[in-house]
Amino acid sequence: MPRYYFDVSDGDRLSRDTIGTDCEDTASVCSITAQSLSEIGRDSLFRGSAQQSIMAIVRDEQNITVCTAMLSFSVLWFGSDIPAEEDDII
Repeated sequence: MPRYYFDVSDGDRLSRDTIGTDCEDTASVCSITAQSLSEIGRDSLFRGSAQQSIMAIVRDEQNITVCTAMLSFSVLWFGSDIPAEEDDII
């Protein structure tokens, strides 16, 4: 079964997967990528980030990039009140 490596970048840092995950097919690779990004995004929201972009870069056993995915979100204030400090979000 082929092994894939799921690296993650937030624009400032790149976290390289040195262990990898065995995947049966490309559908499994895509599913793991989407699930990983959604979990990382959820964790970022809990830390109070008002803006975040996260990218997953998937490499195969030959170190060739075979898939990328990006999750981006932002919170924008349009009201007349003063917005909460970033530390107070969520």
